[in-house]
Amino acid sequence: MSLLNAPLQSYFHSFVQHTYELLSPIISHSKIPIFIKDIDHPWINENLQWLENRDDPFKELCDPSSEIYRGIDGRVCPSDLFNRLVIDNNSWGMQRMPWRNARERLREMGDCPMALDSVKHLHVDIYVSSGEYGLRYDSPDPGDEIPELFADILTLMHNLERIDWGISAVSANYFESVFSKRNLSLPSVNHLVPSQSSFYLIPMCPNLRALEATASRSDQGSFIESTSKVPSIRSLNFQAVHRWSEPLLSDLLRAMPNLVSLSLRGRIGEGEYSDESFHYVEVDKEKLQMMKNNLGLEPDDIVIIKRPNDPYLKTFLRELVGYPNIRHLDLPYSADLSLGFDGGPWCGNAYFGPDGRAYHRRVLQEGAETDEKAARIALSVLPHLESISIGGSTPHMTKEGGNKVVFVWPWTGRMEEWLLEQVPDVSKDDPWYDA
Repeated sequence: MSLLNAPLQSYFHSFVQHTYELLSPIISHSKIPIFIKDIDHPWINENLQWLENRDDPFKELCDPSSEIYRGIDGRVCPSDLFNRLVIDNNSWGMQRMPWRNARERLREMGDCPMALDSVKHLHVDIYVSSGEYGLRYDSPDPGDEIPELFADILTLMHNLERIDWGISAVSANYFESVFSKRNLSLPSVNHLVPSQSSFYLIPMCPNLRALEATASRSDQGSFIESTSKVPSIRSLNFQAVHRWSEPLLSDLLRAMPNLVSLSLRGRIGEGEYSDESFHYVEVDKEKLQMMKNNLGLEPDDIVIIKRPNDPYLKTFLRELVGYPNIRHLDLPYSADLSLGFDGGPWCGNAYFGPDGRAYHRRVLQEGAETDEKAARIALSVLPHLESISIGGSTPHMTKEGGNKVVFVWPWTGRMEEWLLEQVPDVSKDDPWYDA
């Protein structure tokens, strides 16, 4: 049992961490700034000691005319060194105070004009600890200095194409406030991966073409509102945290009518629908009245129509019919498509031993057959699609006999062989036979 209560532990950890960060530069005596090491470029890793032995490696690395870029001692620094920059305190084994780390990395980058001019991809992952479970406590408030410094540096990255913006939700509003006051605009950015609560960044990238995001129910409204302000978006990769629904898909499509590629992550439907079940569909009032008139029915005789043998996925995908520009569709894993396949047991014990391996193959076969079914459903609703992917598995599509499309999957015409490749047999003499 710990002798310190949780708040005291948190304070103690914060004190130790702060002291370590203050002393580490003095102890290490490295001539190379941390932001360059954080890039984790193979050339830097291989030549680190050689660089440390030079007089001023930082100055040389930040000068495109220096001899290390022309070649010296059989070494040539690659021109892509600064293509991807990182501000991170959340990687495995990394123990850094969030705002101090961000401030120091940004200042280092500011002292290296070549890095600012060369960077194409900026990855930001800042974790702010709440102090729970005896961990250190980090203030969610970065102050104005950090967001201002971010804005200064971002405006100097003239060739920046992609931003991965991972800021803890408890701190997002501080950045939004400063960026909005600055009227921050990032016209070179065409690919954005914002964290939840950071969707304010979307309209700050007026030439955005590719967007990857995750949103819970509470954040979906702000996401849709933000995307509606950027008509240039052509590719969306979106995860619905709870599940997909027809209204959500419809709202997204109206906000981004120029999409060419759409990737959906998360569960579609409630999961209880299958080919054998009935799906109740609300009908447009005018169509309903016309049907009543044609059948000679009284006004209250029909309220809903019961449509048998129609998978929910098919109804869901009908929302895309009015958007013929969408030519590439990526659907979730087959167990998330409400087609009757549940993905099999998630516990590995079910697949132990020879019987378990045979069972594993049956699960994989059912998943593959569900992939095929989902692709056929998608194409039946959207015949203009040029590519379809199910859970990351993409079949080759060819046309035969006019407009008939044939799917060729990795298992097409060789299911048994493919299953054995995925789950090989094990010899009885093998120690892993029963595992």
